[in-house]
Amino acid sequence: MSSPNPIDKLSVLIADDSETVRRLLASLLAALGAGRVFIANNGSEALTTFFRYCPDIIITDAAMAPIDGYELVDTVRSHPESPDPNVPVIMLSALSGDAHEARAAQMGVSILLSKPLVPEALYKAISEALASAERRAWLEEAALKIADPSPLPADKQPLPAGRSRMLH
Repeated sequence: MSSPNPIDKLSVLIADDSETVRRLLASLLAALGAGRVFIANNGSEALTTFFRYCPDIIITDAAMAPIDGYELVDTVRSHPESPDPNVPVIMLSALSGDAHEARAAQMGVSILLSKPLVPEALYKAISEALASAERRAWLEEAALKIADPSPLPADKQPLPAGRSRMLH
């Protein structure tokens, strides 16, 4: 029996200022079985899309304007109304070096991939990002909230069979 595809039915936000890269990523994700792919031309559009749709993972370019990938990640991680501050983020970059890697890690990038993009590397990065301990913890916490909702106030509690409540 084969292992389940971690990308199957995944919602993904792509943020890149290159139309060629956006198309390539969208095609790769579709071939890998991603459920819904959101496309943003820059970091500003990506933030709007993230706050509206809360995708399962973000794939972003490092260098974009007006908001670059670093600022995108910083806002996703630190904004008080972020729908998922622990969303996995894969950053694509043509830059390399220790300083670049350190900045990406400091900003909360889950995985940094070098350009040009290799399909196998993308698949592996998505699999690893989804398996991260932080992500599992966030999902477990969310599941607990759903499974154990806060108790209802007394006036909202269900009535025993055969009883009714007068509404004002």
